[in-house]
Amino acid sequence: MRVPVPGLREGEVTLPPDTDRYVTRVHRCDVGDAIAGFDPETGLEADGELIATRPARVRFETPRATSRRPAVATTLIQCMAKGNKVDAVVRDATELGVTKIVLAVAARSVKRGGDVERYRRVVLEAARQCGRGDVPELVGVVELAEAWRHGEGRCVMLDGSGLAMAGVLDGAGVVTFAVGPEGGWSDEERAAALEAGFTLGRVGAFTMRTETAAAAALGARWALYSAVEG
Repeated sequence: MRVPVPGLREGEVTLPPDTDRYVTRVHRCDVGDAIAGFDPETGLEADGELIATRPARVRFETPRATSRRPAVATTLIQCMAKGNKVDAVVRDATELGVTKIVLAVAARSVKRGGDVERYRRVVLEAARQCGRGDVPELVGVVELAEAWRHGEGRCVMLDGSGLAMAGVLDGAGVVTFAVGPEGGWSDEERAAALEAGFTLGRVGAFTMRTETAAAAALGARWALYSAVEG
């Protein structure tokens, strides 16, 4: 069993209450069972053995660099959105293997700033819940002129007028996606992105909400990348 352990270290460790319940009540583990711990905040994991159940204690071996991390780099430039939409975006992006998230302000962004520390907590919790051994780098909130500088590899601005994603990615490894705000991109922003080396691309035939577009693009990206690798 693989469980999140903040502050993972060698030796005997008492599991946090939520993890304790998951191990002893949900999965009914007993003394002697193997427990693998991981800490996405430090990027470490370790094998261990359950040595007590009330409370749950595990004896961990020497931690090592995690093996549960994305195979290639993926950057998401996400424009700010109102309400809790950004929470959903950074949570989904973490679970879908993004390695860097850049939060940016566009001309039509309703929301101009955000609680970056709260977003960091959302990212960390998402990594723990999905079993990911690391966390994506979080940058922001920045202006789009700065956000374009974070583009790496094949850079794609999601836009309904763009080419189908399969043709845009064409088996690319390192990828950057840029997702606009609720009101969409301005003509000036499209021009600036093209000048910065971005290509216009779309996922599907319908207009998506900003909080949906990133997940759709990342799903398509990994499906296409896996098909090439396989």
